[in-house]
Amino acid sequence: MSRKSKKQFINKNDAYRALLTDTLPYEVPFKFSNSGFYKALRDNDDKLNFPFPLNSVKKKVYSIPYNYKIKKDENSYRTLSVIHPLHQIECSKFYSNFEQVILNLTANNKYSLRYPSDIGSYYYEKNKKTEDKDVEWGAVDNNSESKLTSSSYFSYEKYNFMYKFYESYEFHRLERKFQNLLRMDISKCFHHIYTHSMSWAVKGKNFSKNYVNADTFDGGFDKLMQLMNYNETNGILIGPEISRVFSEIILQSIDTKVDNALSSNELTRGVDYEIRRYIDDYFIFSNNKSVSETIAQILEKNLSEFKLYINESKTISVNRPFMTGETIAKIEIGKTIDHYFSQLVNFKQDNDYSEEELLKKIWNKSSLSNSFIRDVKAIVKKNEISFDAVISFSISILIKLLKKVLNAIKNHKAAVDIKDLEKLKIFVLETTFFIFAMSPKSRSSYLICRLINLLKEEPKDGSDDSNINKAIFDEITSLIQSSSHQNQGKITNI
Repeated sequence: MSRKSKKQFINKNDAYRALLTDTLPYEVPFKFSNSGFYKALRDNDDKLNFPFPLNSVKKKVYSIPYNYKIKKDENSYRTLSVIHPLHQIECSKFYSNFEQVILNLTANNKYSLRYPSDIGSYYYEKNKKTEDKDVEWGAVDNNSESKLTSSSYFSYEKYNFMYKFYESYEFHRLERKFQNLLRMDISKCFHHIYTHSMSWAVKGKNFSKNYVNADTFDGGFDKLMQLMNYNETNGILIGPEISRVFSEIILQSIDTKVDNALSSNELTRGVDYEIRRYIDDYFIFSNNKSVSETIAQILEKNLSEFKLYINESKTISVNRPFMTGETIAKIEIGKTIDHYFSQLVNFKQDNDYSEEELLKKIWNKSSLSNSFIRDVKAIVKKNEISFDAVISFSISILIKLLKKVLNAIKNHKAAVDIKDLEKLKIFVLETTFFIFAMSPKSRSSYLICRLINLLKEEPKDGSDDSNINKAIFDEITSLIQSSSHQNQGKITNI
């Protein structure tokens, strides 16, 4: 185990731990969590003074989720849901009762890139003194071994973000073997998932129609998803991880049906084709477009039996090399950030700063910021992508490099001129807020919060941070004013 991380074991007998990981959307306000709810249940379950009876679920009472919108892209919003606390408790109990069944149903996956593989038993808590020791230029936070609490009830294979598949050896190996890639995704997957299809996936459609039992795993999961969503059978809530677990079981069942159908068509997986699926996104690799078309037809047929359909407008076919505008843009932005930081910082491989100051002189910060912003805009425009595709990537790199500077100051006694450090921080602040403002989203807003915390860190030299505070205030004020003007009437008060 790495010296920079401390292994923390999880109490697997904790019946409520799913409240911390799988019942809320990831995209909630920064200080909104289930921590207090979880602690109250864990410590004093029988004496809680809830405004609703905890035993009401026994009467199969449905609840209405709290729905809110987050920005999806430049022109649309996605509706996410917070499950009623009563049914969040039931989700936790369901996990405790059926965790092994869930793992058994996701163990024989054919194509999946993200699936529950085990029960989470530990997580890593970083040693704050050394957490940035091995940061590399351009490296992006992969969210592994970096949380103070476990990020999910289950541990997952293979990739926790789709971009990691694109960057993987597995993807490059598939690219060497196959000439064509067909990208497809399911249209409004969670909106269209029929809750009864859980039983179809587990027991088969004909059997399930004749034998419906809410006390079985599939019947219980079906009913739970209904009760947390106004008793609806058509569609499941978007946001909570438990919904992704529900969909994964169903989609893996479809994967198996597709695989069997392709074998019947004398197509051999690993020879004629390969398929990968990340949640509801499909990657079909082949050396013959007619093979890809046959696979697509079989996939569509099997999806339709579960009332699911392909989004034709997002279907893309590309030949080798499998490089998209987004991939090229990320490479170019990474190089651009490296170029600008090399003008600002003298990083040493051996961390020896005894003979040279860490920071270079910044004579015209505004000119440097403007040049950087211009170059990033040019990259986005040239590759015909939206800023959405590169925002989190770009901000993550800037944060990593700033952390590396602060680490050199704190842990390696690098000498700096306080004014130069202030200019560097404001440069990072201005450029990051510009990138974020192009398309503010919930996930990237968490990165902004991390940046602000980082900017507040100062060497213990008694220096005045009023300029940093003012710059942060000005950037946040400008962002809020701009957002309020653009989204008048769309802001939700919680």
